[in-house]
Amino acid sequence: MKILEQKTAELLFKMGIISINTKSPFKFSSGILSPIYIDNRLIMSFPKERKKMVKFYIELIKSKIGLDKIDLISGTATAAIPMASWIAGNLNLPMVYVRKENKDHGKLNKIEGLVPKKARTIIIEDHISTGESSIANAQAIREAGGIVSFIIGATSYETVLAKKNFNDAKLKCFTLTTLEGILKVAEQKKIIKKGEIKIVQEWTKNPSEWGKNSS
Repeated sequence: MKILEQKTAELLFKMGIISINTKSPFKFSSGILSPIYIDNRLIMSFPKERKKMVKFYIELIKSKIGLDKIDLISGTATAAIPMASWIAGNLNLPMVYVRKENKDHGKLNKIEGLVPKKARTIIIEDHISTGESSIANAQAIREAGGIVSFIIGATSYETVLAKKNFNDAKLKCFTLTTLEGILKVAEQKKIIKKGEIKIVQEWTKNPSEWGKNSS
């Protein structure tokens, strides 16, 4: 396990962001049942830890993309907006954020902020589930004239569906930690047993069907 993956997973567990329960699954807004739940929105409530998370994001951006290849930061509404703002501020880069839907008043904006033509933009996400929100963000930036190839998030359930969606959208996604890293740290800290690890791994293959079987 890479150092960044481990440090991130440990920090997230410290903040109480990751919950694992294979016996009483969590229910998503979509109705899908899951043995794991990650709520990165909590990061903004921990000043010291969130500074470390911003540092981790920037380290990943430097290693995977390069700061000289970025003109604009785009946050996905609403959960990723705070992190996108902290990163943009730290890097002294302009930022926009993309709404789920156009506003129903004013200029009916979907994108808040300015997207210069051919601006090389990275999408900042808090967490990747199916990847649909990130892809919608990228498509909006592309339609506005920007160039998007990369998504940077803190965590991901690493579902088969998300991987397919990113491939179809011609986007590369990188996260600070992986599900494998999270599960390894959980096992080390005795938060989860080996049998439970297999359950979580099986869930990622087809969350919808797993939920039906578990209900």
